[in-house]
Amino acid sequence: MSKPARTSGRSWLCLVILATACNPVFHPDTEPPSAAVARGAGFAEITYRTADGLTLSALHREAAGGLPTIVYFHGNAGHHGHRAGLIQPYHDAGYGVLLASYRGYGGNPGSPAEAGLYTDGRAALDWLAANRVPPSRTVLYGESLGTGVAVQMAVERPVAAIVLQSPFTSVV
Repeated sequence: MSKPARTSGRSWLCLVILATACNPVFHPDTEPPSAAVARGAGFAEITYRTADGLTLSALHREAAGGLPTIVYFHGNAGHHGHRAGLIQPYHDAGYGVLLASYRGYGGNPGSPAEAGLYTDGRAALDWLAANRVPPSRTVLYGESLGTGVAVQMAVERPVAAIVLQSPFTSVV
């Protein structure tokens, strides 16, 4: 192989490594969830606006008989639509469910970053409050990456409970 070809190949490899290393934490699935799957699971697609002007889509099912609503903050490498089946047993038991989403995930605009995910979490809780679900009936459920969002929201706002599935202790 000629020296220019080797140099070009090495340059390309360095660019790929640099591009993937710049954001080692977030691996969003950027495809939007299937509306048919969401409807089939009984969810309504809703939208809410973040404080910095993004409109995010999420999935919602109301609670039965005054039971709490679970706000599910999903993990990495997926989106809110992938979690509809996982959360189904809670809704079958009568709990409401808000499958929240983040910027850059599930067809939503923007790029993920820690501060942005917190902004997105606040917008989800604001939407729930505007739809008459009080903090005393709000349960935060964080999965993996979503545990950071759930914990931050619980620090900032009163909630009935918090559930952490596969939390991380450090990202460094």
